[in-house]
Amino acid sequence: MAAWGPGSFENDAAADWALECARSADLSLIEATLDNLLAAEPDELDASDAEEAVAAAELAAQAAGEEHDGLPKPLQNWIGGLADRPSAALLAKARDAVRRVRDEPSELRELWAASDEFLAWRTSLDGLLRRLP
Repeated sequence: MAAWGPGSFENDAAADWALECARSADLSLIEATLDNLLAAEPDELDASDAEEAVAAAELAAQAAGEEHDGLPKPLQNWIGGLADRPSAALLAKARDAVRRVRDEPSELRELWAASDEFLAWRTSLDGLLRRLP
C-alpha cells in the first residue's frame, strides 16, 4: 500500500527521496531537485517530482532554522550535521517550487484536488511557504 498524506514526507516518493538526501553531505541534492521541478514544462510536471520538490523545500526551510514538527529523526540528524545553511537563492527556489506545485497545473495538484484532503494539502503547503525565510 502506498503512503499518501498531505504532509511533506507523507508519501512514498518524498520518503524515498529524503532517505537519499540524508546520505548526502550537503545541500546539492535539494538544489538539484528544486532545479528539476522549476525547469519542467507545465505538462511535464510529474506528481513524484512535485512530491520530491516539496520535501526538498521542507528540508531547505528546516536547514534555515524554521523547524516544523514531524521531521523524521534521520533528517533532523542530517540537518544538524550540515556545515552550511541554505543560501537566499536556494530558499527563493524553494518558495518558487512550492508555489508552482500549489498553484500551477500539475499532476500532484490535480490528484489532491480530486481527494477529500485537498484543503489539508493546500494548508500544508501554505504553512511551508510561511516557514521559508
